[in-house]
Amino acid sequence: MINLDRIYSDTDLFQTVEFRSGLNVVLGVPSGVREGRELNGVGKSTLIRLIDFAFIGDSARKTFGQERCGFLRTENHSFTLAFSDKEHRYRIRRCFANADKVYFARDDGEFTEYTEPEMKLILAPIMVIDQQ
Repeated sequence: MINLDRIYSDTDLFQTVEFRSGLNVVLGVPSGVREGRELNGVGKSTLIRLIDFAFIGDSARKTFGQERCGFLRTENHSFTLAFSDKEHRYRIRRCFANADKVYFARDDGEFTEYTEPEMKLILAPIMVIDQQ
């Protein structure tokens, strides 16, 4: 079983989010009203999309590829998701300008560049829940 440790921006795009062991709850504070709906804009959905993108999710890739997210590519933003299991610490770095590449590091090692299909093969045995 894996544990999310933290997600942080390598380019100051957002503040670091630290995860604790167990259930983590992300709350939002309303920041206004638009079209009769309260807005909070704290990034709860974006946080989930970033995690999905780090773990090679197709849905987040489509979202971040949209024109409205173009600034992520033109300003060369990137982020890193740190997670761990019983034996190792891992880091996945994604750069929006080069979304086909995934950078992965184990323990305190250097990042190595992979394609998304290669990364899926690396992540598969890490993500499998231990049946014992």
